[in-house]
Amino acid sequence: MMEENKQNFNELNSTIYRLKDEIVNNTESIKKLQQENDQLQNKIKHCEFQLRKKNLIIFGMDEERRENGLETYNLVTHLCNEIFGLNLNNDQIEEAFRIGRGKNRPILMKFTKKTNDIRKCINAISDCVLYIRNLRSDQQYSVFMEAAGTATRSDSLTSLRRNELMEECAPYKYKQLYFEILDNILTQLESRFQNYEKLKFLELGDTTRFSIYSQHFPTEALDSLFQNYETYFDSVKLRVELQTVFSPLHKETFHGKSLSELIKKMIESETSEILPNAFKLFCLIATIPSTSASVERSFSCLNGVKTFLRNSMIQERLSALACISIEKGILHKFQSRPTWNDDLIDGFAKKKDRRVNLLFK
Repeated sequence: MMEENKQNFNELNSTIYRLKDEIVNNTESIKKLQQENDQLQNKIKHCEFQLRKKNLIIFGMDEERRENGLETYNLVTHLCNEIFGLNLNNDQIEEAFRIGRGKNRPILMKFTKKTNDIRKCINAISDCVLYIRNLRSDQQYSVFMEAAGTATRSDSLTSLRRNELMEECAPYKYKQLYFEILDNILTQLESRFQNYEKLKFLELGDTTRFSIYSQHFPTEALDSLFQNYETYFDSVKLRVELQTVFSPLHKETFHGKSLSELIKKMIESETSEILPNAFKLFCLIATIPSTSASVERSFSCLNGVKTFLRNSMIQERLSALACISIEKGILHKFQSRPTWNDDLIDGFAKKKDRRVNLLFK
């Protein structure tokens, strides 16, 4: 009897230890699942945030009985263009539809994502410059001064500010300041965005317009590419390859994808070897930050290039050093070649005639 109880006790003891190990393992599994759940929730929140960035919900719009999608779309277009004065095109609104239940349901409007529409950016900049130029007139200055005079009549402002406006030299002083500010804004706009005209070729990477390009080839964008990167592409082969990409026969392969997905698809399907010039073009477009002014691209490395000891260097030398600092990865590859130093000295010596003979046979 004692032996049976002892055996049963040992079995229960082993069962308890086994269950304890299972509980520990399950606890670790639950922790891992909770971490994965938290990561998935963060990804979902990020995806929802990205989707909401191009969405707009409009409340208070009267809903017709049996209103269809086209009527809702026309209602939103009329609201944006006629009432708000936004002048939106049909291709800028992806869709518009009613959501929820009840009467006069809100309208969800989705904007089209335009990442490579350089023409639209250039037109927006031109419109902004034209608007500011129109402000540079005596009539607009008078309107501005009337508004400023109305604002300064408030009792919350100090009497000193009101007395400044009543001085005899105040009209001339404020008029000069008004035009100086507008001139400064115009100068900054023209200098910061002067290179955007050279980026028209980025439209060739807009996959949402490939079906339009198949009917009307973007010759102007292709000419812009050859003006900047003529030595890197074969013009005849590139045109033929782009016509192949734009063709409706390859719609499932190339059309409607993001640029990164298109490049990945071409690598996986080995289309990059069949269409090498088009693949090189898409890689070029993917590496150019089209949404930033070119004058700002080297700011991150200027602190290391333009030190206090180099504070008096000219702009040409500063640009060259900044370029070397930005493209140091390519420079390291060149330095791995055995003849790199000799080639560099020979190139420097042949650049122009020098008093010292740097070439030796």
